[in-house]
Amino acid sequence: MAGLQNAPVKVDYNLCNRSREEQDYEAAKTLAHYWLHLKPNKQMTRLEITKRLNQMQPAQRELHRKALNDAISQQKEGKTNAA
Repeated sequence: MAGLQNAPVKVDYNLCNRSREEQDYEAAKTLAHYWLHLKPNKQMTRLEITKRLNQMQPAQRELHRKALNDAISQQKEGKTNAA
């Protein structure tokens, strides 16, 4: 049993093996992280992010808002853990 704990975990990063919903969420999450990456350098503002979200269809907007909120909370956790 102890040998199983040391076994490497195999993670499938191939998005083709995931459902369409998972692919869409990963794409939204990637875009959210990109926006947050640009924000500290003033290349992207909160107003611009909101404007881009408002241009999306309602279902797409909801997905991107969820991904953005998840990315923001993940970023905050990283800062608190680093301190």
